[in-house]
Amino acid sequence: MELIYSASISGKLRRDWVQEESPICSLSSRNIIAIASSSICASSCERRLSAPLEMIYEVCVCDIDRPWELHHVTSDMDKIVALEWHQSGTKLLIATSFGKCQVWEMKDYLLNEWKCVQQNNIIGEEIISISWLHDGMKMVFNSDKKDSVLYSEKVARLKFAPSLSHFGGKPVTGWLAVTATGLVCVTVFETDSIEGAMQIASLMTTRSRVLLADIAHDTNGSLLLVTSDGNISSAVQCYRVSLTIDPTKTQPCLINCRPIASFYVNCHIDPILRSSPTACITHVRYMLKESGDTVIVGAGDIDSSHVELWNLMTESVPLHRLYQTVETADSVNQIHKWMYKSSISHISLPVAIAVPQFPVRSTGGAPTLFQYVAIGYQDGSVKLVNKHTFQPMTTTNLDMGITECDGDGEKVPKMVAHMADMKQTVTGAVLVGIDQYSCVYVMKAANTRDPVSQVPPQYLVAMLEYLITAGYDWWDIQAAVRPGVVDAVIQKLRDNFCQQPVITQQLLLPRFLAVKASLYRCSTTGQQRSVDCLCRLLVHSISTLFRSLLRPKAITAAEKSPAEKLTQSCANIAETDIDKFVAVSGLDRREYHVDSATLQCLHELIQWLADLSLYLLASLPLAHGYGNSFSFPGLSLLHDVPVLACLRELLVIVRMWGAVNPGCLPQFTCTCANFDCLALLFKLLTEVWLVSREGATGRLSYDDSLLDDCCLLQSQVRVPTADQGMFGQLDYSAVILSQQHPITFTFGEAPRQMSKGVVLPSVMPERQPQCRQKRDVIRQLTLGVNGSEPTKTCSRCSSMSLAHDSTKTATFKSATMNMWDRQWARYCLCGGHWKLDKC
Repeated sequence: MELIYSASISGKLRRDWVQEESPICSLSSRNIIAIASSSICASSCERRLSAPLEMIYEVCVCDIDRPWELHHVTSDMDKIVALEWHQSGTKLLIATSFGKCQVWEMKDYLLNEWKCVQQNNIIGEEIISISWLHDGMKMVFNSDKKDSVLYSEKVARLKFAPSLSHFGGKPVTGWLAVTATGLVCVTVFETDSIEGAMQIASLMTTRSRVLLADIAHDTNGSLLLVTSDGNISSAVQCYRVSLTIDPTKTQPCLINCRPIASFYVNCHIDPILRSSPTACITHVRYMLKESGDTVIVGAGDIDSSHVELWNLMTESVPLHRLYQTVETADSVNQIHKWMYKSSISHISLPVAIAVPQFPVRSTGGAPTLFQYVAIGYQDGSVKLVNKHTFQPMTTTNLDMGITECDGDGEKVPKMVAHMADMKQTVTGAVLVGIDQYSCVYVMKAANTRDPVSQVPPQYLVAMLEYLITAGYDWWDIQAAVRPGVVDAVIQKLRDNFCQQPVITQQLLLPRFLAVKASLYRCSTTGQQRSVDCLCRLLVHSISTLFRSLLRPKAITAAEKSPAEKLTQSCANIAETDIDKFVAVSGLDRREYHVDSATLQCLHELIQWLADLSLYLLASLPLAHGYGNSFSFPGLSLLHDVPVLACLRELLVIVRMWGAVNPGCLPQFTCTCANFDCLALLFKLLTEVWLVSREGATGRLSYDDSLLDDCCLLQSQVRVPTADQGMFGQLDYSAVILSQQHPITFTFGEAPRQMSKGVVLPSVMPERQPQCRQKRDVIRQLTLGVNGSEPTKTCSRCSSMSLAHDSTKTATFKSATMNMWDRQWARYCLCGGHWKLDKC
């Protein structure tokens, strides 16, 4: 294991007395960390220091890439005992010790804006465990096909029934809670009320004490529960809960609970533990949340402990001769029985267990890489145990110093810390934990510094392809990539992507380019290529938007669409004059008719495309002169044939629209009047495209006339800047993975070494003054130095965009721009979350 960073509260706000706490954490599929503690925020710490007898528990979230930026969700006087993220990564289920459950959702998908959308209160009950109802969506990684090229073979969608469904199989949104008295409470979302509809049932015929519980889902839609009262001499009880819609509609749902096979822990026969007054069962966990055939049980006392692995087996039992008949003489009954498989012993009590989240399907033995169970002990050690053999893989201790300084600079003894809660990421490549002092630890499961434990690049590529297909965040796999193999991983990822079906490439291209941009950010010299990937992403998205506005004059199945005709014409006709190209290609202007209001809304995007083309052409002589010895943003785009072809198509579309509405044409600052800059851009871009298409490999050879024309551009028209005018305000220095590990952060205090943005190299420094104006990277608007409109910033790359609510501006924008804004409402171009900028 390798510690990436740790984040804790400021030393000025730490208390000087010991207080028992149990902070908890949860990790979403988008790698957002949720923390519940009474000492995680400065506000709660200040209140606690002024009133030490008053405990206020707060829930905060932070991006795993920027742990110092904590965002408040809610606070409560009752102890928060459970946090559970929804599969979408935008809803957080919170439960307190006094029976209150609340669902908080990101407001307008902003990481620092939250609103309560559903809540319920189980009066007089203490909640032990909570879980969302399954929606029936399950995508698994097929390890038997990990060497295959096609995504459809590596990633499979399994048949998984929803926990509760309406007529027609539509899943119902809700959650299930288990209380300390053995009650099962199911809450269903209500659209017209913040109070959810709740149904309660008892797990067993007689109510009994439940201290520990865990919830899993079965393929048939039922929920599996494992419970314990904490006594090692008591049985670990298991139940199956089935939910159905009430046909009379008098109740939100019907709950059917029935017990299934149970077992006693193997260590209950240990004479030492049986005689120990402190011996107890500390944890019961299902190995997988979507499979109930494996259970992990932790038990022990102060001096020793055992973590046991139990498997649910099917056993054939013949019928006794006394009850046999002629018809049933050969019948065999199948029963389920729990079988003890293995255990891990330690000299300290287990305090946290993190089970794998990665769904793997294998017939020939699942891969052992990132398939582990993390066990944290009270002495501060953390063990990684193989999921299949249940044998220790590696052991580490929390990186604790001997002394620390208090507020007056004096050294005082430091308390021994241990994990209070741990969670694995989706792939298991990164482990997130929090200790009893609310200090967050983020660790790699594989030590990238150790040559023995290096992760094979082909396995990383397969994991990235799964995350691209399933729609999860890829930061954990990005952390497992060593800087020396970034180029090899990207090359293999690109080769596999190019072999996918065309429809798959079109669907997954935005996420593929975002992954490439993130991987380039891992290296110290990959910022320029990362910017190029984001430019490709934006060009592709704008092309998709513009092509969707083209309407055929007659709808027939045999005739091609206007976009397909344009692509075919641009690929076959090498005419450099744009007006002659339109005439020769036979494009029908009626198919390019768009209303003036829509074209006016698209003016900023059109201007950005023209500026990008102008910038690339003006930098061509420099790229040709220096070759690969000098790198700058946009260099790889000059050799990218699909991007150059796409820009040619877009310039033709803009030319056709400009004939109808000249107001939508891009504006240029030229040195002479009547200078048709758009036609010149098309001419030069066509020549560059032809050279790049013919010379796919090796150094490209451009004509001297082409290079001369590109050199003259700087004297004919003002070339846009490259730092902010073209690519927005990107802060690539705030990348934890490119720093030297481990790193120590403080909540609420931005680190100095990551607070200064990177300066992109300028192609023409004498002609590009430093631009301090902010820029909307989505709408490509200039926001000024101190804009008055509310803005939002990406939590990963620090890109900026306007934070207008689409419902308020729908009357002022066209439907096309509303669709464009909704496309980027959830995430930034790089895949990061948005956060609202607050003064």
